[in-house]
Amino acid sequence: MLNSKVVIIMQMHLDCIPCIQKQVLQTARLATEDIAVQKQILRETLQVIQKSDWNTRTILLAYETQAIISRITGNNDPYSEVKVKYNKMILDLYPDLQKEVENAKDSLLTASKLAIAGNIIDFGALKPFDIKKTLNRLLKTPLTVDHSHLLRKRLSNAKSLIFLADNTGEIVFDKLLLETILQEYSLERILFVIKKEPILNDAMRLDAETVGITSIPQIELYEVERDRRDPNFISLLEKFDVVISKGQANFEDLHDIEYIFFLLILKCEVIAKETGLPEGSTLLSTGSKASNQ
Repeated sequence: MLNSKVVIIMQMHLDCIPCIQKQVLQTARLATEDIAVQKQILRETLQVIQKSDWNTRTILLAYETQAIISRITGNNDPYSEVKVKYNKMILDLYPDLQKEVENAKDSLLTASKLAIAGNIIDFGALKPFDIKKTLNRLLKTPLTVDHSHLLRKRLSNAKSLIFLADNTGEIVFDKLLLETILQEYSLERILFVIKKEPILNDAMRLDAETVGITSIPQIELYEVERDRRDPNFISLLEKFDVVISKGQANFEDLHDIEYIFFLLILKCEVIAKETGLPEGSTLLSTGSKASNQ
């Protein structure tokens, strides 16, 4: 069970301000090699941050500052080449990943661990990562928080599932998890949620189609707007028997909803402190109000 001190919706911390600035600089360098333009982007970012409400949710300010890059450079998807690279990289690993799941004593848990390991592919976290090292670690060690027994119970009576995707490359692992779930449980409908507009290396429709998500008959794609706390989106989640959410940003915004199963690696020191768990923790966890029994 997550620490009871977790706030209802994680608000922005002072540590988030320099992190947002670094994200902008990283993205600006992908969008343009012109140093003068990069300086202009950073100056406007500083102005927006200075005038913004520092009690807002971090993700909203991140979206606002990333939009500056698109407006100034005309490049609305600076990570497009990165997305292609990581989709291909993980697709190349896919046959070996399949064998790992097929040979496992617990296929669902193994596929879940692989999906969690895939969450390391996160350019918003601003930290270097090693995919193969992360895969090996997850396969050899228990999850920090493991509510897989609750997920099994929920799936056993479910007809529908909504899956909130996170990053490119990572969604190849998600495909394997969904295929594993469908081998064990009789789901009639799966809604796979991707981003409608580009933000960092988040997965979009083209990525889902490229890695073969849409080749699974039961799956439909749904393009979500940027604000995951939108009441209409929350209402959509409530219509499904099982909700699985990938990644740290989704966890930040939705962790107080107890019926959601979150799969992620805690890559941010601030969020780790909020949960009372160490940075680097691996989670297959229900929301903060749920029992771990």
